[in-house]
Amino acid sequence: MSVCEQSPPWSTEHFKTLSFIFPVPSLVSRALNGLKYKPSEHMPPKSVFTWPSYFTRMNDVDPDHRQMALFDLSRFLQSTECPSLLPDEDKVVETIKKCFGPSEHNSEVHSHSVKILPLLFSKLQSRSRDGVLALLAKNVWDTIPTATKEDLPAIRDNASMALKTLTDAIPDTQRENMIIMTASLLPGLKSAEAKIRCEVDEVFIEVIRRFGTFLPAAHLEEIQRVSVQDLNGDTNLRKRAAALLATVCMFTVDAKFAEVVEITVQGLSRETGDRLRRYILLCTSIARAAGARFAGSVQRVIPLLLKELGRLNGLDDEAKESHEANETREQILQAFECFVMRCPNFVTGLLPEMLAASASLIKWDPNYCDDGDAGDFDLEEDADDADAGLDDDDSSWKVRKAAARLVKQTLLTHGNALRLVVDQFFNLSNPLLVSRLNERIETVRLEIFEILRRVVELSCVVSDAPPVQDALGDFVGGSFRVATDIRPEANSLVQLQDQLVRTLIHSANHKSQKIKIASIAMLHDLFMLLGNSLNNSLGECVKLVLEHLVNPKFAHPHLRPDVLRLCRCLVVVARRDSATAVIVEPLLAPACKCMEDRFFKTVVAAVKVGLEFVALLRTSKDADASTLLLFRALSARLSAVDADLETKKSAMDAMAVLIRYHDARLRKIAGAELNQSFEALLRLLQSDATRVAAARAFAHVCRGEMTPQLVADVARELTLLLHRADRAVREAALRTLIAIMPAHGKALDGTVLRGIALELVNEATQLLSDKELFVAALSLQLCASIARVPGQAVMLKEVVSARAIQLVATPFAQGALIREASELFRLMAARGDVAASDLLDPLLAAGQSVNASSVGGVACLVGAVIGADRADAKRQLRYVDQLVTLARSTSNVQHAALGLACLGEVGRNVNLDSITPKATETLRAALGATAEEVKVFAAIAIGRAAASESGASIFAGILRDLAAGRPEQRYSTLRALREALTAAVGDAHGSAQAIPEGIRDPVARGGLIQQLFAAADAVKDDETQGDIPAECLGRIAQLEPSDSVAAIAAVVLQSGSSEARVAAGLGALRCGLSGSTSLQSSRGPLDDVLKLHVLKCVSARLHRDQPLRVRRQALHCLLSAVYSRPVFLLTDAAARTTTLANWLSELEVDKRFVTEVDLGPFKHKVDKSLEVRKLAFEVFATLAESLSRPPSILELHGQYGAVAAGLVGGLSDPDPDIIQSATNTIVKFARFHGGATEVANLAPRVFDALKVTAMAKDPQEPERAAEASKLAIATAFRLTIIVPEVSRHPKFIELCEATKVLPHFDAARRSATAESAAANVAS
Repeated sequence: MSVCEQSPPWSTEHFKTLSFIFPVPSLVSRALNGLKYKPSEHMPPKSVFTWPSYFTRMNDVDPDHRQMALFDLSRFLQSTECPSLLPDEDKVVETIKKCFGPSEHNSEVHSHSVKILPLLFSKLQSRSRDGVLALLAKNVWDTIPTATKEDLPAIRDNASMALKTLTDAIPDTQRENMIIMTASLLPGLKSAEAKIRCEVDEVFIEVIRRFGTFLPAAHLEEIQRVSVQDLNGDTNLRKRAAALLATVCMFTVDAKFAEVVEITVQGLSRETGDRLRRYILLCTSIARAAGARFAGSVQRVIPLLLKELGRLNGLDDEAKESHEANETREQILQAFECFVMRCPNFVTGLLPEMLAASASLIKWDPNYCDDGDAGDFDLEEDADDADAGLDDDDSSWKVRKAAARLVKQTLLTHGNALRLVVDQFFNLSNPLLVSRLNERIETVRLEIFEILRRVVELSCVVSDAPPVQDALGDFVGGSFRVATDIRPEANSLVQLQDQLVRTLIHSANHKSQKIKIASIAMLHDLFMLLGNSLNNSLGECVKLVLEHLVNPKFAHPHLRPDVLRLCRCLVVVARRDSATAVIVEPLLAPACKCMEDRFFKTVVAAVKVGLEFVALLRTSKDADASTLLLFRALSARLSAVDADLETKKSAMDAMAVLIRYHDARLRKIAGAELNQSFEALLRLLQSDATRVAAARAFAHVCRGEMTPQLVADVARELTLLLHRADRAVREAALRTLIAIMPAHGKALDGTVLRGIALELVNEATQLLSDKELFVAALSLQLCASIARVPGQAVMLKEVVSARAIQLVATPFAQGALIREASELFRLMAARGDVAASDLLDPLLAAGQSVNASSVGGVACLVGAVIGADRADAKRQLRYVDQLVTLARSTSNVQHAALGLACLGEVGRNVNLDSITPKATETLRAALGATAEEVKVFAAIAIGRAAASESGASIFAGILRDLAAGRPEQRYSTLRALREALTAAVGDAHGSAQAIPEGIRDPVARGGLIQQLFAAADAVKDDETQGDIPAECLGRIAQLEPSDSVAAIAAVVLQSGSSEARVAAGLGALRCGLSGSTSLQSSRGPLDDVLKLHVLKCVSARLHRDQPLRVRRQALHCLLSAVYSRPVFLLTDAAARTTTLANWLSELEVDKRFVTEVDLGPFKHKVDKSLEVRKLAFEVFATLAESLSRPPSILELHGQYGAVAAGLVGGLSDPDPDIIQSATNTIVKFARFHGGATEVANLAPRVFDALKVTAMAKDPQEPERAAEASKLAIATAFRLTIIVPEVSRHPKFIELCEATKVLPHFDAARRSATAESAAANVAS
């Protein structure tokens, strides 16, 4: 028996025995003796790097020791202990050189030596760096006498990798060493071995990309000369020589660049076969590397390439179908694609011919089908890769793929090419692209799917279309935005829709997983675009979805979510037409089955399908069975313990809507199970991760039946959530409590309701405070819901009213907050439990203690209380008399303002004349007050009172005053009319008031429009007053657009109209564009009328020969259109052309309005047109936000060059605000495909202007100058990231050299890199 077995387990003897078995006697003995263990006494000492140790290990025969020595050196170089200059530098350099010599054979040592070079270079002197670089350069190409033939490839590879690593890693301050190194590398270009020349070319490509600006011209010329010769080498050398020559073209002088272009053009025109392909490769490489410089030559090159395609088509069958001919076709199409991408504005005129060539070659498949109409070609069962179906002897698929990529790139870069693509590929007599959806090669077919997807995207007009809502009433993102219209040029797509859908359904049954997914995604996009026009194909799609959901062989985790997404789309489409709803009913059962899937994306997609089915269950043939099936599937997801968060949230949403709309049916068929679901939702409400979604679910569930106990439990839990710091949780709790009160408020006892009210005014919670006005508005809305519960008004008056009055009396109170507070006080007064005096007295006291600018909110509450207190006419009269007294106060403007505002709000709720005529007389008399502030409040009060149904006489009085045209009351009358019309239009939620008779009657409306134009003429000298008639006209257009918009546009377009009338008309159109469009359809579709006139009016008046005021209003109108209704800009091509040209001219300084003022010791320039120019740049900044959303106005007009020039001009504008706007916008413009090339073309001007801004000093505002400087530097770096070819531009290098001494240079560079990375991730 062992010693361990003789002792009790875990005894002292046991540990002593272990101390002999395991070599840790000190630890065991100290533990046994109860001593404190000190790790520092027993850990090995921290290794310290020493140079003797390093040199000894580097000379060791064991490669592991050499490897560890390099590793330790790397750590030492990165530590703070390393000095700036190394001792024994020559000896260190020799050890590193030895690693790249023939004596070192270990690959790990090679790898570590390459990685350590950038760190080591920062510590070496210049002569040592030159020595290392010279050795590496020589090792790349020279023959080392002491090296064996077998060692040379590894030595060259290591040296080449080291040079490439250094090129990327070393800072610009060490560029002189790299420049000197190129002299040592140049002889390698003349090596007899092609493989060596390829390696040298690759190194030179990296060096020139990084330091090409600084290389001597003689070096670049030599590299260019040798590279041209290498174009005659083998395939690998030819490709690298072309890439190197293209890189050199980025930095060579114009004369040498022209030589290369001329060589290329001559080669394209003279050569054939393999030699021709060399020059095609060369021009493609040049265009890709230096697109801005090569752009002017593409119009010489493209006709030559088109001619070659024609020559190939004229060959005999064997030559035409040869591998060499296909390779030539492929390279030509790749060149076209590169030209379209890199030189977009220079190929526009040749696009028809290029697309025609693509159309003939996209069906080029001579080895399979001579007529180019290939049928479906099923891949093998086990073929999942992109090469399935390929034949080693068949290269025609590469031609077809290149042709498809050319079409795709054309659509990406030239959105205005949609008509050309549709004509070529969607011709009704020969729908080429539809037939090519059956392409037999997977990679080619996927490219064709991308073309179709882009065509569908460009065909949609969705800018102003409201998105489709799901059953929850939420906006569904992504492709669920349904097109309201289809662009005319895509009409053939609509006519081919049934054939297209059938082809896609057939393609969705393909054996390739990628083709299945692409086909199903394309079907989804088509149904969302064309909607119910595809009802004939709905049944076939339902069969397809059923097969993929039921058949186990389609249960792929990446396929099922896409199928369910299409399923959801079909249900959404079917919901729009009750006749088609029955077709999709069979999809419910398999969708519910998919909720049991193990893949969470499949489950979430299935739950969303169930959500959309809720609306269809009402008309289902077997509604009870379908409802129960969906209910049980969702219940299982709610109670599943392994369900992820997204699944639970989706299931809660779907369950809430199902219970909301089918509560009675569920109680009949699944009463007990329904109660269990309520309990599950209540548990989820108590969970931190799901409480927001659960609260949202109860907001829907509570609209059905709930037990009093459940209501009380939910209310208590929601009350506790009001404590939470998370704003989203508090908002969800408030919204759900608001939803509970109307249906179940009576079921709650007073204690619960009082607890909720107390929580709202709790200092710790601070829901009713001005810190979060939106939350405060929700809190007041909840109070109003509680006030509707009988017997709760007194409690609310005691608990909430004081805080609500305090909140409304702040200057921040407006909009929804005042509206909800007014409703709360109206309910408290109307219930009769609270005396009106208990509400009005503190309100009036609060109104008299605040500034006149803050009485509006108090006045709204006073008006609501007096309007609701109709039971006692004497009490109403007493309070109105009190308000009249306040309004007539001449000694206290604040009291007068309060009285007038309150009278106006009372008039909004009751007929003032029915209470006392003194009220209206007081309001009208106040219009003639001496205090300007009193007149303003009187005008607003009259307007507010006139907007009510009982204010017809007051509105008629306003019209009479306007017709009388008394100058002393004109401004007040216009203010009153504007207030009345604004109130009539309604708030942002579209709750419009009754339209006054003077607006409903067409004759009276026409007369009022003319009076407002006359008023604009009368106040032409005061632009502030002139804006009021324009706003009144805009409100009339919103109320009755059918004939009002046309009448306003006629005045704008009339040649004899005065400046004031034109400005007022344009201002009215601007008001109509920015105003609410949610009025009743019986008043006329405002947008349909506006889009007929806006662009015409702007194009007619946006001229430099127009007055500044007119130009400013035209730009305001254009800005509103670009921001809110961009589709309007696509209605009239001629007007759009004129508008764009004139808008671009406004980006420049108008010297006619620049005057110089002599202020004694200095002179000051005054630019009266500055505001117009700022507006022009603001239009562009707004337009830049929508450049990526097709169709773009710039895209349709091809104005990239002119816009870029105007934008770059803004970088040098005298005004700092315009410089900042241009600086921010140029980055957005460069990200857009049409803008990148133009920015590259204008790089010298861009960087010169940014340099001036970055170096500018402003003694008066140094902080603003520093921010502008930082922005300019960051913009320069962002542009180099977006447009890489300008990163080595000499002007950019000059900017960096000049600004690197600034303290914020590094911060600006880092911010540019971080923001660009974030933008790339977002895109």
